[in-house]
Amino acid sequence: MLSEKTFYAVVVAIVIIGGLGIGVAYDHAISTASPSGSHGTTNNSSGGSNYYSLTLVVTTNNQYNSSVGDQPAFYILSGGKLQSTANITLPSNKKIDLTIINYDDGVGSVATQYDNVTGTTNDQISIINNTNVNSTYNGQNISVIGGQKVSQVPNDNIAHTFTILSGATVVVNIPITPSSIIQTSFTLSSGSYSWQCEVACGSGSSGWEGAMNTPGWMAGTVYSSPTVSTPSSQPYSLTLVVTTNNFFNQSVGNQPAFYVLENGSLYSTAQLKLPSKVEISLTVIDFDDGVGPVASQYAAVAGTTNNQISIVNNTNVNSTEGSNGINISGGSTVSQVPSSNIAHTLTILATGNKIVLNIPLTPSSVVSTTFSITSGNYTWQCEVPCGSGSSGWEGAMSTAGWMEGSVYVL
Repeated sequence: MLSEKTFYAVVVAIVIIGGLGIGVAYDHAISTASPSGSHGTTNNSSGGSNYYSLTLVVTTNNQYNSSVGDQPAFYILSGGKLQSTANITLPSNKKIDLTIINYDDGVGSVATQYDNVTGTTNDQISIINNTNVNSTYNGQNISVIGGQKVSQVPNDNIAHTFTILSGATVVVNIPITPSSIIQTSFTLSSGSYSWQCEVACGSGSSGWEGAMNTPGWMAGTVYSSPTVSTPSSQPYSLTLVVTTNNFFNQSVGNQPAFYVLENGSLYSTAQLKLPSKVEISLTVIDFDDGVGPVASQYAAVAGTTNNQISIVNNTNVNSTEGSNGINISGGSTVSQVPSSNIAHTLTILATGNKIVLNIPLTPSSVVSTTFSITSGNYTWQCEVPCGSGSSGWEGAMSTAGWMEGSVYVL
């Protein structure tokens, strides 16, 4: 259960409103009111979008064709669904908040100029992965340690790049490390651009054939326009990350932990504060590749919209070459997960251990859903005994900010 998982794909998701790659903007205000340590993002009630949210996905288990075999591909991830990146449309002169979740654990050959972060805010990116997050137990709950903010990535540690070009001029360059989440922001002027992965990760002797020169795989077009509509009201957004390389103490060793991911930084989940009776858009990125025993009642999704979740991982995405560049196949929307394929759960409980929300998390996956919750004080718990001790219910399982915590809904 505590084995370090291999995150085998790159995910970059873009929230879209229909049409070809047209995104939806989130006008966020950070919620940091008491209780302290609670985080989340929501829309500004005054209206008017301040920035636009973009998330993309790249997986590696895509069969380009029978002669080439498997190739990597970038996708748009919207509402738990995958869409083509052949054409991406963005608003011009507006801050674009970008999240890249990289499942690909390999590296490739890339020119040194693409080691450098270019065109993002402060020419920096934040990197989160299962290796560089290594929090510790502080005697009460959790001391959050991990993630890094960089302006350059070592040339031998780049899996892909997301590079936006105007002709031959690099406008934005984001080097993507293996098995990682990348967060950053950037702004584009109006115009038509191309996007390209600059790591030779395709087919042929040069690595520049197949996916590398096919729209919707490792290349495409970016349109930046002032006419892109940006709704003024969007759901409250919460992103959680599960990692396993956290040192609980000398006797217990490493334990898994849930974190809030916000603006490239990790925060404790000891106390979560959520708004009442509004739609909450939840994304959980699970780096754990193990499974554990769990009571069958926790295999069923409960409390989400239509009692469903969407699951994307490197195994269930298997697109092929198509007449328009790519035939997208993959991801799943489910109301139940086999008990034998559950790494963790995110379970919110009311008084008397009544289940208000239950989300079973599959190994090495991104799980997306929406839900709403009424005012009150709740607890959250992972119901898979993935902690220490003979029962698995000690250590992380009984410590706030690791595998349990409080939820305050106001």
